[in-house]
Amino acid sequence: MLKSKLRKKNQCLYEKTAIQGNPTLLNEIYTELYITESESGEISSEHEVRQIETQSRRTATEDTAIKCNDIFRPLPGQDKAIRTVLTKGVAGIGKTVSVQKLIMDWAEGKENQDVQLIFPLPFREINLMKDKTLSLSDLLHVFFPETKEIEISCDESKVLFIFDGLDECRLTLDFKSKVKLCNISESVSVDVLLMNLIVGNLLPSALIWITSRPAAADLIPSECVHRVTEVRGFNDPEKEKYFRKRICDQSLANTIISHLKSSRSLYIMCNIPVFCWISAAVLEKILSQAESGEIPKTLTQMYTHFLILQTNFKHQKDYDKTVKYEDMIVKLGKLAFKHLVKGNIIFYEEDLRECGIDETEAAVYSGLCTQIFREESGLYHGKVFCFVHLSIQEHLAALYAHVSFTKNYINVFDQTEQSLFTKVLNTKKYNSISHLHQRAVDEALLSKNGHLDLFLHFLLGLSLESNQTLLPVLLKQTGSFSFSKEETVEFIKQKIRANHSSERSINLFHCLIELGDDSLMQEIQGYLRSEKIEETKLSSSQWSALVYVLLKSEQKMDTFNLKQFIGAQNPADEVLQKLLPVIKESRSVQLSDCEVKDEGYAALASALRSNPSHLRQLYLTRNKLGASVNLLSDVLHNPHCKLEKQRLDISEPSELNLHPLPVCQSCVHIGDSDQWVQVEPSVCTDEGGSKFWISTPAGRFECRRTRMRWVCAGDVTLRYHAVDGHFLSAELERLQCERIGPVIDVTVISGKLEEAHLPHYICLAESDPSLKDDIKVLSVEEDGISLESVELTRFHAKILQPYFSPKTVLMKLGIAVKVHCDLLIFMTNKDPIILHLYFFPIDSVFEKKIKREKKTSNQISLSRPETPLQMNKQHSLEVPGAFVQPKEIKIKGDIKPNFFEVILSVADDINMTLSRVDDQKSVWTAKICKALFQTGQKHKSPQVAVNFDKVQFFNENWCDFIKNIKNVNAIADKLRQKQIIHEELYTEITLPTSTSEASMRKICSVVRKGSDTVKKKFISILLAEEPNLLSHLPSPDS
Repeated sequence: MLKSKLRKKNQCLYEKTAIQGNPTLLNEIYTELYITESESGEISSEHEVRQIETQSRRTATEDTAIKCNDIFRPLPGQDKAIRTVLTKGVAGIGKTVSVQKLIMDWAEGKENQDVQLIFPLPFREINLMKDKTLSLSDLLHVFFPETKEIEISCDESKVLFIFDGLDECRLTLDFKSKVKLCNISESVSVDVLLMNLIVGNLLPSALIWITSRPAAADLIPSECVHRVTEVRGFNDPEKEKYFRKRICDQSLANTIISHLKSSRSLYIMCNIPVFCWISAAVLEKILSQAESGEIPKTLTQMYTHFLILQTNFKHQKDYDKTVKYEDMIVKLGKLAFKHLVKGNIIFYEEDLRECGIDETEAAVYSGLCTQIFREESGLYHGKVFCFVHLSIQEHLAALYAHVSFTKNYINVFDQTEQSLFTKVLNTKKYNSISHLHQRAVDEALLSKNGHLDLFLHFLLGLSLESNQTLLPVLLKQTGSFSFSKEETVEFIKQKIRANHSSERSINLFHCLIELGDDSLMQEIQGYLRSEKIEETKLSSSQWSALVYVLLKSEQKMDTFNLKQFIGAQNPADEVLQKLLPVIKESRSVQLSDCEVKDEGYAALASALRSNPSHLRQLYLTRNKLGASVNLLSDVLHNPHCKLEKQRLDISEPSELNLHPLPVCQSCVHIGDSDQWVQVEPSVCTDEGGSKFWISTPAGRFECRRTRMRWVCAGDVTLRYHAVDGHFLSAELERLQCERIGPVIDVTVISGKLEEAHLPHYICLAESDPSLKDDIKVLSVEEDGISLESVELTRFHAKILQPYFSPKTVLMKLGIAVKVHCDLLIFMTNKDPIILHLYFFPIDSVFEKKIKREKKTSNQISLSRPETPLQMNKQHSLEVPGAFVQPKEIKIKGDIKPNFFEVILSVADDINMTLSRVDDQKSVWTAKICKALFQTGQKHKSPQVAVNFDKVQFFNENWCDFIKNIKNVNAIADKLRQKQIIHEELYTEITLPTSTSEASMRKICSVVRKGSDTVKKKFISILLAEEPNLLSHLPSPDS
């Protein structure tokens, strides 16, 4: 019964003009809508039509599309359970049609057959019961009487509730209410009932689907929503599919598509399915009948023609002729304006009566005012009205404002009742319609969400003669009004000059275009064509015009290069502030070498915080961050920031840490936040070792010395140092645990820590998920020790209760794990050569102790192993031609590291291989070049002959460069600066996901193909950046 009823109710789209009469079957006309996963958060302050323009500049490949039948199914790689889905979308974009499609496919047995029951409950209908008190069972029986015999179980039935139109809700949904409802038979107010159902107190296993326009989406707390999706309407291919389905004559359909494509603004609006319907209705009639007159090219013309269709239909059908259509349109316009100002898009019978409208007459205008009747009787007896689309309401509101002014001397923005004397005075005061236009411009600029932007657009368009000829009866002036287009244009330009916000000025440029004035745009386009815009001092209105021109460009907003606009007249910070709307729409922003300062970084932070954020790539090479590092770090932590961190390029490695150590390819896929500010503490060194002191503001920080991280909401001062873990040996033995991180002693001098993250050195790549249960943080306190649970990330253990004493991370004995290891090599003797090789878990205390012991030896620098080593496993070292002892050592984290001693009698290249004993698998290989042993210099690089052959040196050693050079980014910076490599290669090389060996191979490939001059420059850069290079390679003059 329920399926049959829902199938009948949803099988047709209310997509009909009165001319065509018959409803359209959903399955015949349905065209796939573009739905993507989105986010909750900051509400856009743009008008919904402008949001559509913004979306049109995004490529369809940026996000993963989701079909409406799949909104409760996780995407590949997601394992989260989805109970509540919030779907956003501007008015008319297809939210309700998506609901219809899911219901129809379910009712016809095609999709989601694991769902037993679906209950669609539109908010516009629930509003009529807002004063009722009833249970969930009662509510369902009212809307669905056929369910009275159905038992709804909390556990057994899979039920889907669909609440369509959250933006139309007139209930008070208080999610902070403490009224908890768990029984479906318990009666409460409807708002409390709905709140408990959405939160999950009532029927926690039920699925919930809520649709809303963007401005109302935040009425549901984000913690109650498991997925947010966004309906973006039709992509370009779907637009054409729709018109070919909608128009039977395919030749006519092609003509309509071609006409719409010729007007970029109209074609963008076709992202909205309702606008496709309006356009199809208007253009099909005009083009098929070859009517005289201009084919609509602007929004105002299109909507005015649509209005004509409806009024013509009334005359054709011979409805009650005692009602003049112009009177009816004006009354609907009054309703439209009154509720547009209030932000309402649905109306009830009392709303219509206030505007003098008989709802029986209103129902005639099915294309203008949709009357929705509930078919069943019960508590529900009311009627709900709305305009087919918000833009139609805005057009009618503008028409009403224009007619009220020109026929009745009433400015609709003056809310007070006017006496006859006042009206007489107004006939003199309002002698020019420019007065109305100026007031409307001011009101639109005052709107925080731009809700009057399109209204203003229509109002100005209706004053043009080309539109007035379409509706002569309505728009014919009764008084001696004048209209100086130039007066209105000049007023708008004054507002553009006075308005510091380029974003709010964009709509004013739309208005200028509607009035046929493009002088400012032509001026800016001239500067752009001359490629001298960076040399020109632009006025505020010219900056706004530049924003408009760039945003209205036919090209996708891919790359914004600040250097194209900055110069002596236009400093970087000013340009960033003025062109902020353009930056927000760009995918890639290039700010390298632009001397950006604090005000520019503030503008950049605003772009990164915007929702939605389109920015994916950001280049900040060779810019000083200064105090703005904290601002950017905070923004990068914002969930709305979609920046691909591996493309973020910042030249100051001491500031933003976007390249975490160690570089382990095994666990690179494991998530670890890289949005930390690296800080250098003050250091005090005494007999007990180094102690650190640091003060930081609010933010997320990582100490460069200890790798400890912390988060604070305000200023905090810390004192801390790494501690030798030997004193814990007895406790570790008693607990049957071993350390997997350094011991750090922290004192919070002032302030409060919100989070603390201790470094660990295990590799989680192949670890069992249950490993987290075997890892704890040990705290050494006055009355003994304590253990607490932690949250593990790739390199750190997050302490859940960040109070401090000496702490370290422990793991139970006997668990097979791999660890990130460090490597130290010392030459203790030259003849014979004696080397000591230390492999040990990354721990600064270990490193310092070893270096103190070997301070008289010559240290040899080799990179640490890039793959993790098995902890507590025996490893052997093979060195051809050498004596190695001991034969095996074990990698351990709680004792002083063992080392391999290697003795060679001949000074030649030394090849070394470290292998696991149990399976003989090689885990590390390296080569030390013989040049090191020939220099005989301790802690120094071999001296280079002044005039050695750099070309020959490159040709003979480029293979070794690939293996040994690790400081690739600094070298790449110099190569790019000297234009030896191009920007694209530079970007590839500096990706943190690229290994040093892979990046160096790309560099050497370019240099090998270059001239001798290129090779000489490369070797000079190499020796400047890698002063120890010759320790590992043959001397160039040998």
